[in-house]
Amino acid sequence: MRNLLKHTFIVVLFAMLSVWTVAAQSIKLPSYIGDNMVLQQNSGCEIWGWALPSEKMIVEASWLKKPMKIKSDGDGRWSVKLKTPAGGYEAQTLKISVAGKSVELKNILIGEVWLCAGQSNMQWSVRRTTDLIEDMKLPANDRLRLFDTGHKFAAEPQENIKDASWKICDAASVGQFSAVGYAFGKKLQSELDVPVGLINASLGGTFIEGWLSKNTIENSPQSKMIKRILAVINRSKGKWQNKESWMYNANIHPLLRMSIAGTVWYQGCSNVNVGAMGYKDELVALIDSWRNGFRNYDMPFYIVQIAPYIYYGARGAVLRESQSAAADMLDNVEYVVTNDLSDIPGDIHPRCKRTVGERLAACALGGYYGRDVVFRSPAYASHKVVGDKVTVYFRNLPTRLEVRGEVLHGFQLGRDNGKSIEFVPAVAELDASGRSVTLYADGMPDPVYVRYCFNEAIGTLFSAEGLPLAPFRTDSGNYYPSARDYVEPPSQITVKLEGAGYEKSTLTEGARMWIDRDDQFLSANYPPQFKGFETAITRTGSKSQQSPRGRVTACGDGRIYIISHCSSAFGKMLGELYAKGWRLMPATHLSGETVTVDDSGKRKTRPLPQLFILYKEVAAGETVDLPVVSTYYSITPIAKKIEFIE
Repeated sequence: MRNLLKHTFIVVLFAMLSVWTVAAQSIKLPSYIGDNMVLQQNSGCEIWGWALPSEKMIVEASWLKKPMKIKSDGDGRWSVKLKTPAGGYEAQTLKISVAGKSVELKNILIGEVWLCAGQSNMQWSVRRTTDLIEDMKLPANDRLRLFDTGHKFAAEPQENIKDASWKICDAASVGQFSAVGYAFGKKLQSELDVPVGLINASLGGTFIEGWLSKNTIENSPQSKMIKRILAVINRSKGKWQNKESWMYNANIHPLLRMSIAGTVWYQGCSNVNVGAMGYKDELVALIDSWRNGFRNYDMPFYIVQIAPYIYYGARGAVLRESQSAAADMLDNVEYVVTNDLSDIPGDIHPRCKRTVGERLAACALGGYYGRDVVFRSPAYASHKVVGDKVTVYFRNLPTRLEVRGEVLHGFQLGRDNGKSIEFVPAVAELDASGRSVTLYADGMPDPVYVRYCFNEAIGTLFSAEGLPLAPFRTDSGNYYPSARDYVEPPSQITVKLEGAGYEKSTLTEGARMWIDRDDQFLSANYPPQFKGFETAITRTGSKSQQSPRGRVTACGDGRIYIISHCSSAFGKMLGELYAKGWRLMPATHLSGETVTVDDSGKRKTRPLPQLFILYKEVAAGETVDLPVVSTYYSITPIAKKIEFIE
C-alpha cells in the first residue's frame, strides 16, 4: 500500500511538473514585446500575447507597485494595459507568470517610440551614407533602441513580425538601420534626454497603395481615387511590392496594439508616374487610417518630400505638391523640404541623410514637444502683379530670406497663351528686407503665374535659419511643363576624341541620336546654349554589351561634356563618377523622339527616355577616359568642336 501511494505521488508530481513546463512554454509574445524594448512614456501600453486557453496569469512590471492578474480567453489570447511613467534611463523588467513559472523581459526602457516608414530613401542604411557612416565607430548607445521589421510583405494581415527583435544601438545594429530614422532618433534622444525607440518599416520600390489597409482601399472617402490609381499600377506592374496592402499587412498591422508617439514617412518616388496629383488623397487616407489603427487620433505625422530626380515633365513636382497639400489638409502633419540635399544632383537616393533626419526631428521638437525650434520651411503666401513685374511674399519666415549661391534662380513667370500656360525663367531680386522677391522676365510683359522649383531644379533661396524655400506654383490643374531652368554658359573649347565606332554629328533639331536608329534630338528639349555643338554618336548596343571606349583630350581650360541616358545601370555609376570629378548639370534633362512612317506615309513619333548632360572640369592638355556603361543607350561626347584622332 505504501509503495502504491509512493508511485501515485511520483506520477502526480511529474504530471504537475509537465503542466507547469507546458504552461511556461505556452506564453508567447509578439516580437516587439521583448528584451531591450522601449515603451511609450506617460501612456497605457498594451502587453499581450498567447497562452493556453483560460490560463490564470500574473503580470508584474518593475515600475508598478502591484501585479496585474489576468486570464486568457478560450482561444488563449490575453491582454493587459500597463500605465507607464515619465521616461528615464533606469532599466526596467516585466515578468509574466503562469502556474508558478514565468517569462521575464529585461533591460526595458521607458521613453519615446517613433515609427519610421516608407520606401528606399527611408530604408537607406547608415552604412551606405556619406554623412553618418562614421557613427558606426561610436560606442554603443544604450539610450537608443532599434527595431527593424525586416522588410516583409504578406497577402493577409499578420499578428506578429517574425525574426525581429529590439536591439541596442551599436555598430552592428545601426549599420543596417534606416539612416533617416537613426538621425531623427539620435537628435530626439539628445534634445529630449529620454530613451528613444525607433521602428523601421520600409522597403524600396513600394507604392503607397501597398501601405494602405484593404479596408482603407475599399471603404475610405478616398476609395474611388485609390482604386483608379491601383488599376493603373496593376496594368503596368506585377511584382509583389506593387500589391495593394501587402506592406501594411506584414509591417504595420502587427504593430497596431503598440503605443507610439508618432510617424515619420519618406515615400513617393514610385508613385510619380501613377497618379501624382491623386497622391495627396491617398496620403490623407493613409494618415487617417494609421491614426485610427494605433488609436492615436491626432498622432503627429511628418513627411519628407522626395528629392529632385530626372522625372519626366512636372510629375515629380506634382508629387511634391501632393505631399505638401496633404500636410496642409490635416492637423499635426508637417513636411520637410529636401531639394537642397542632393549630394549628387539627379540621384534618386541622396546619400546625405543626417540633415533629413534632423529636419524631421525639428518638426517633432517644435510641433509636438513644444520646444522653441524653427521647423517649417518658408513657403509661398501671396503675390502681387504690377505691370511686367511680380512681387512674391512668404510665410513661415521668422526673420528673413537669404541667397545661398551666386545666382538666385528657380523662379519662373507664366501666362495663358490661349492654348496652355507657358513659362519662362525669371530674373529674381531679393528685397532689402529679405522678406519678398521681385520677378521679371524678357518676353513676359503680362505675367500671371509664378513657380519656384516646380521641376527638378535645386533652389538657392533659404531662410536665415537654414531651411530651403518650399517649391510651389500658383497655377493649378494640368501638368503644364516648366521652362528650362538656368544653365551656365557651356565651355567653348575644342576636344580631341580617340576611339573607334564614333561618327560626328551636330546638335540641332532632328539630329540623329545614334548611328543605327532614327531617334532624333528635339531642340525644345535641350538647353539652347548647346545648339550647334558637335556630338560623337555611336551605335546602340544591348544591356550585356558595353558602350564604346573613348578618350577625350581638352584643347583648353574648361569643361568636357557627355550625354547619357538615365538608366539604372548609369544610376549605379553616379557615385563612382562623382568621385572621379564628373558632375551632372542641373536642368539639362534632355529628350528625343523616334520617328516612323507607316505604309500610308503617315509620320508617327514616340518620346524617348530622358537623357542628361554631365561635365568634368579640365585643364588644357588633360586627357579623360569616357565612362563605359552596359546599357542599350551609349555615352555621347559633346563639345563646341570635336576633332577625331585616328
